[in-house]
Amino acid sequence: MLFLATTQSLGPWTWCWLCVLGSIGLLAMVRPKTFANLANCGGSWVDSNKYLAVLDKRIDIDQHVLPFSRVLGFAVLGSAIILGVLLSRFA
Repeated sequence: MLFLATTQSLGPWTWCWLCVLGSIGLLAMVRPKTFANLANCGGSWVDSNKYLAVLDKRIDIDQHVLPFSRVLGFAVLGSAIILGVLLSRFA
């Protein structure tokens, strides 16, 4: 019930996010080096003040994710397609 109410009120935004995430997944599948460059540029670190230093810990997963970018891209694209089918069927 809550899922249907959320998807109906955020319908256009949900489809936009699915398209963006699906295109990122497609990029990871087709051009892994371009995806790695995008991940490096997008993963730039934002420095926060000293009060948030306890919470401000960098977790570097690039070394684990980037070698398998095609698998990740396939999973993201497949998830976006499945969610799109579910949204179109139940909305």
